[in-house]
Amino acid sequence: MPINISIDRATQLADAFGCLVGSFPFTYLGLTLCIIKPQVKYYAPLLCRIEIRLSASSLFLSYDGRLQLINSVISSLPTYFLCSLNILVTVTEVIDQYKKIACVRGCDFKKKGYNLTACIGRRS
Repeated sequence: MPINISIDRATQLADAFGCLVGSFPFTYLGLTLCIIKPQVKYYAPLLCRIEIRLSASSLFLSYDGRLQLINSVISSLPTYFLCSLNILVTVTEVIDQYKKIACVRGCDFKKKGYNLTACIGRRS
């Protein structure tokens, strides 16, 4: 991945080391690396991983189990991304929305429903 060198020089070096010349952005160990500010689309693997974990596991869990899953597993998934990238506010809001939906509605992310806290407030 050439940075601050000409394409000719990058090609010479790639031939000498027996590798290919690449370009940005590229994926390394599951992280999309680029030389510009990361966009929301670069966080799609993280969001997909969180949604898959929540939809697969929360079907078989009680409310308490879903809460434990969210607090222990799902909250620690973005930590790997935070080691090298700053997570955007939009991505954080989507993750929080996924956690809220999984806690209240279980595995069905598309199901329309009411908020549990709103129901609790009406009873009192």
